[in-house]
Amino acid sequence: MNPLINKQLIFDFFSGKATVLQRKQIEAWSQDPQNEELFYEWLQEWERSHLQYHPDQEKAYSQFKDFLYNDQRPTFSNVEPESTDRWRNYRKWLLPSIAASLLVLLGYFYQDRLLNQRYATGYGQVKVVQLTDGSRVTLNANSTLQVPRFGFWESVGK
Repeated sequence: MNPLINKQLIFDFFSGKATVLQRKQIEAWSQDPQNEELFYEWLQEWERSHLQYHPDQEKAYSQFKDFLYNDQRPTFSNVEPESTDRWRNYRKWLLPSIAASLLVLLGYFYQDRLLNQRYATGYGQVKVVQLTDGSRVTLNANSTLQVPRFGFWESVGK
């Protein structure tokens, strides 16, 4: 056994008080199968003396009996209902703002298709198009006509 590794140093390691060099020494020491069992014994001893949760055993036992015999569900006092309310508050403004952002992005990328009507012909094809103001346009082969969808015939009449 390494004389530098003792119970107090291991307890400091579990508490997070060991230095980087000490942690490396403990990790190397604990890899040895002869020391591994002692390491876990000291870990169990440290965890028993430094409890992280102190349950109310009498209350838990009475709630368990009520659940078994009276069909009453236990109540958990440490659960915060505020967390669900916080999510509801976020949903009030988060979802509409995401939807508005998506609409703005879609409008930006598809504004040409939304604002203009496009007529096209292929190779060797001729097409006659009737516009909303009543005029007729003949498209020759391999040509394109782009007309505004909104307010086209109002501006033509002026």
